[in-house]
Amino acid sequence: MATKKSRVPRGGSALGRDEWLTAARAALIGGGVDSIKVDALARALGVTGGSFYWHFRDRADLLDALLSHWRAANNEPWFAAAADAGNDPYAQFEAIVALWIDETGFSAAYDSAVRDWARTSSAVEAAVRDADRRRIALLADIFRRFGYADEAAFVRARIAYFHQVGYYALRIVESRAERRRLKPLYYEGLLGADVMRRYAPKLPAANEPPAPSRRAPARKEPVMHYPFAPRALAAALALVCTAAHATPAVTAADYARAEKVLDSSLAGAIKNGRVAAHWIDGDTFWYRREGLHGAEFVLIDARRAARAALFDRARLTQALASADTMEIDRVERVDGRLRATLKPRDGNVATCDLERYTCTSAPTPAAATDTLVAPDGRSEAFVRDANLWVRTRDGGGERALTRDGTANYAYGKLPDTSLAAVPQRRAKTPLPPIGVAWSANGRYLFGERVDEREVAAYPFVESVPQDGSFRPIVYDLRLPLLGDAKQPRRTAFVVDAGSGEARALDLGDGASFDAGATLAWSADGGTAYTLVGGKDARSLALAELDLARGKVRLIVDEHGKTSVMPNNLLYSAPNARVLVASREAIWFSERSGWGHLYLYDLATGRQKRRLTDGDWLVRDVVHVDAKRRVVWFTASGREPGRDPYYRHLYRVSLDGGRPKLLTPENAEHEIDPAQPTMIGPAPDGVAFSPDGRWFVDTYSTVASPPVTVLRSADDGRVAMKLEDADVSAVAAAGWRAPERVAVKSVDGRSDLYATVYFPPGFSRERKYPVIDAFYGGPQMMNAPRSYAEAVKTFNPVSRAALAELGFVVATIDARGTRGRSKAFADIGYGNFADPQIDDHVAAIRQLAERYGGLDLDRVGVYGHSFGGYTSARAILARPEFYKVAASSAGPHNYQGFYDGLEGLLGVPDYGDGARVRPTPASVPHNFAAMDNATLAKNLRGHLMLAYGEMDENALPSVTLQLADALIKANKSFDLVYLPNRTHDFFRTDRYYMRRLWDHFVEHLLGATPPENFDLSPPTATSRH
Repeated sequence: MATKKSRVPRGGSALGRDEWLTAARAALIGGGVDSIKVDALARALGVTGGSFYWHFRDRADLLDALLSHWRAANNEPWFAAAADAGNDPYAQFEAIVALWIDETGFSAAYDSAVRDWARTSSAVEAAVRDADRRRIALLADIFRRFGYADEAAFVRARIAYFHQVGYYALRIVESRAERRRLKPLYYEGLLGADVMRRYAPKLPAANEPPAPSRRAPARKEPVMHYPFAPRALAAALALVCTAAHATPAVTAADYARAEKVLDSSLAGAIKNGRVAAHWIDGDTFWYRREGLHGAEFVLIDARRAARAALFDRARLTQALASADTMEIDRVERVDGRLRATLKPRDGNVATCDLERYTCTSAPTPAAATDTLVAPDGRSEAFVRDANLWVRTRDGGGERALTRDGTANYAYGKLPDTSLAAVPQRRAKTPLPPIGVAWSANGRYLFGERVDEREVAAYPFVESVPQDGSFRPIVYDLRLPLLGDAKQPRRTAFVVDAGSGEARALDLGDGASFDAGATLAWSADGGTAYTLVGGKDARSLALAELDLARGKVRLIVDEHGKTSVMPNNLLYSAPNARVLVASREAIWFSERSGWGHLYLYDLATGRQKRRLTDGDWLVRDVVHVDAKRRVVWFTASGREPGRDPYYRHLYRVSLDGGRPKLLTPENAEHEIDPAQPTMIGPAPDGVAFSPDGRWFVDTYSTVASPPVTVLRSADDGRVAMKLEDADVSAVAAAGWRAPERVAVKSVDGRSDLYATVYFPPGFSRERKYPVIDAFYGGPQMMNAPRSYAEAVKTFNPVSRAALAELGFVVATIDARGTRGRSKAFADIGYGNFADPQIDDHVAAIRQLAERYGGLDLDRVGVYGHSFGGYTSARAILARPEFYKVAASSAGPHNYQGFYDGLEGLLGVPDYGDGARVRPTPASVPHNFAAMDNATLAKNLRGHLMLAYGEMDENALPSVTLQLADALIKANKSFDLVYLPNRTHDFFRTDRYYMRRLWDHFVEHLLGATPPENFDLSPPTATSRH
């Protein structure tokens, strides 16, 4: 249909069809009308086109432009309608749009458009059943799924849930008295779909003819000023009611597509992403790679830059008379020939000459799980009746070394504070002596035992017994809570394995050490060098333990106002090395404000020199050549203009000089030290050759797959390329690389870095909900930097999968996390979460400005462990920003948590420096603000709490204590209770993963998730 012709005033010009369409579409969109209505408008005029919303900066500009057009057209009916509406320009605007809608036959076209849409939706019936809890927020998904992508509609669909829905409902209530009664509900956000359905007009059914258009008389009563016409209002209300019933679903196919890029699904998908070098001598090593037809074993000659097969597979198979035992354990050079020892199989170990292709097989005894073997292999220690025993391995006698051990003050016992006590009690598998080690000469056993006798019992209830019975099983652990007067006490000891004579080792009040992490031994094997941690994690010492005399000498003893650590990252190997021959020690310290290396005199404990300095961070000591007097280390932030989290390898002389860069590529370089970290498996292979002449370097970014090369350790020269990672399986799964982005902290002073995953077909012209994948633990950083990290994230998982479902997912390393300066980290000492949350909000807003397309009215957050705490705190502390949260296994308060977090949270203070709780309900003054329950009253959005019943890491009780506070505050939330799950459920539990997806799809995306989608269990490959 065409509009009526208008008369043109003197000096004016006619409002052309395209100009009118531009203004009218902008009017409707600018007023918050949905895209279906815009499509119907185009049908009525017989014209199609794009959105014109962004032609107008705001509603005032829009109104001025429209009134200018209408006045220029001098259309008398329009001005008559405007005059009837009074002098208010917004009322005039409403009246004119209402008149125009009738003149164009818009209503009939709109009804037709809605019916056409409904007939194309396969989920209408299911959506109708869920309408009451979905309402207008789900309009956003209609627009996304059916291509109606006007930005304004996206923005307003979410706002309307709490604001415009109530406004629209009020506008169509004809009785002024009833409007007055309902108005308070509008301001409280309680006026919703039920009221609208009562008053809104009905849409015709799909098989009914459209109702004839009726011209609405101008309203004489005062109106609530809003740029939206009365007839357009009625149509919008109809759509609200109908669309809430007809929200399209996210399908099972969508979930299946997301599952393909789930972290566990992609475990093992990167082939040859790393090279685990097993050095045979200074120039030769072998490694295992994934070939087209299975495992291949490669021999590298570094000096000649040559590669060859380690063996002829066919010949070795023939020699072994078996093809399925081809897993190499080690390779040695014996009499000039290579000899391979295979991994045990069926109780036998095969050894093969790789030149003559002859093999021998010999039985191998099953490895004992409950003993600690002496260095000479002739004796072994074990625990019996809480005491240490020793026996010879040739079947000789056994004898007790200690006799004073008791059940809760035992030698070699796994402490109940280990975070793994319940699984151990369930398994009932004997363990080797825990916290105990042999001296290098095999004469002594030394370590710590923990006195738990006076510690109160803490119950873990197995409500669904794994043995199939029905009575809940209680595991009482000796687990101290913060402020308990009775805390575990650690005692260091040494026992002579020959005589049984025992001595105490005095480390200092509350200090402790790990006997299994000894740094070095004296030449006679009787003196150990180890790290000793102070009571509050605010001191660290390098100690010399004279085991023969039972004497302890602190060589370096460093103290700080906050945590003092041997590495910037809590879980990384200590950056301390002892050079016994030269009587020196390499020491790591952040005393200057940045983590650097220092050289100390082992005899006097005096600092000899600084090895590194500057505004950058030493990450890991990788290799030390004591003879050549060189240390190799990784560092980040030293190269200007680069991502300050990227690791590069450097070398520096122990005698002074500037570090030399050996890995120039602008990427994350992975050259791990040989020492195992606190978490994760022990390293397989060693990057550096034994003589320190060569090293293996793997580098990548989040977008560029790993490349592994062999380099000279002198100058970084690439001797040869070893592998280009095969990521075809990753690409085939549909995984898309995220982007690494720099933003500013909330105060504008610090550079922050984020890794952002985008949904398929991301366009800045559309609006996408945002999810903050939040960990925030003050002991590490979390945003992926390498390709492997980006594909298989650590915590939280599912970032790429959620992006596949239509979200923008961001992980941000904010102030208070590690990997930067000491000051950057110390912002998180104590109340670590609040500064991070503020930084995250600022960062996400900057991402929205940079990329467009991020809907800041639909921001969610999720996390596990510390991330469970920060995600719940985010929606409670910043409810105006975060609308949906999924929090799993969060330590939601610390007064109800176990003791021992002083290094991260600070020393608890119950008043006047007291560390003991004066009353059962007392909370440390400096911990009170960290309790999430104090913010329960702030909850406005959708919060899901989840916890595992047997989680020793994040105690279930603190989640229930937060739940109790929410109930007392009369807040609605979801609580997912997972029987028998431990702390690792966020990575391994498919049910929880599906609930996590459902939560965000329903409440943030505004769609219907597939009902009870069954995420398949991880494959055998993904369990590696």
